[in-house]
Amino acid sequence: MILNFNRRKFILYGSATFTTSLLLKACSSNQSTTPTVSSSGEGFKIAIALPGVITDKAWNQSGYEGINLAKQKLGAEVAYLEQVAQADQTEALTDFARQGYNLVFAHGGQFDAAIEQVAAQFKNTFFVGVNGNSKGENIASLRLDHLQGSYLCGIIGAAITKSNKLAYIAGVAI
Repeated sequence: MILNFNRRKFILYGSATFTTSLLLKACSSNQSTTPTVSSSGEGFKIAIALPGVITDKAWNQSGYEGINLAKQKLGAEVAYLEQVAQADQTEALTDFARQGYNLVFAHGGQFDAAIEQVAAQFKNTFFVGVNGNSKGENIASLRLDHLQGSYLCGIIGAAITKSNKLAYIAGVAI
């Protein structure tokens, strides 16, 4: 079978294939079976506060797996707290800081106010707001920008639809 692609289609399909392979690699859950422990991780403590459950096969589970990877690769002590309601965010982050965690992740932009409040009180703890927008001396915001990948998925969907209709289901209200 011979396919005749013009230059534009070749670039479009090639880019889509390349991007899809990168997304699949990034989303794969294959992990090394032999842990690599660095002596530099001794005494380093990492915690994460999650708005949902660690078995959701999505956002919360990815955060949980991330700190477990840090435990595996760095030998860090880790802790997590799942299903943290908005009313309990400040208390959860404060508890981690009081327990001497060096690095505390708050997994979602809904933690921004709690991060700013607690970080001001615990200067020796570094806080990371994942998908947040907090600023401070001991605060970092980690923004996940998936607009380009989503745009390419839309292009692929538009190119292969037979009904000329597309749908998108989001996990959050947009």
